[in-house]
Amino acid sequence: MSIFAGLTAPFKLGGIVGLSSWLLLNRTFESRVPKDTLNKETPVFMGHGDRDPLVLYPLAQASEKKLTELGYKVSLNTYPGMQHSACIEELTDVEAFLQSRLPSQDK
Repeated sequence: MSIFAGLTAPFKLGGIVGLSSWLLLNRTFESRVPKDTLNKETPVFMGHGDRDPLVLYPLAQASEKKLTELGYKVSLNTYPGMQHSACIEELTDVEAFLQSRLPSQDK
C-alpha cells in the first residue's frame, strides 16, 4: 500500500518505504499516476524476506522490476531466511534510508 500510495500521492514525498510488500494494481498502475508525476524521482526502499509465505518474494521482485522499467528509483533489499516479519538488519537499513532522506541538521 505504501508504494502505491506514495507514488500516486498528489504531493512530493522525501522517500517511500515498503516492507514485505508489492506494487498494488500493477497492471493499471501507470494510468493511475498523476500527470505531473511529483514522485517520479522519489527513492523507494523495499525490504523483503526471501521466505515470506504471505507476500511471496517473486511479487517483490516483479514489483521492483516493473517500477524500475517505468523509471522509478527503487532498491529491493533481500533478507535471506526472513519470513513475513522484520529483522534487525532490515530495521537498520530502514533507519539508514530514512536518515539519508532527512535534511541536514548542520547549522
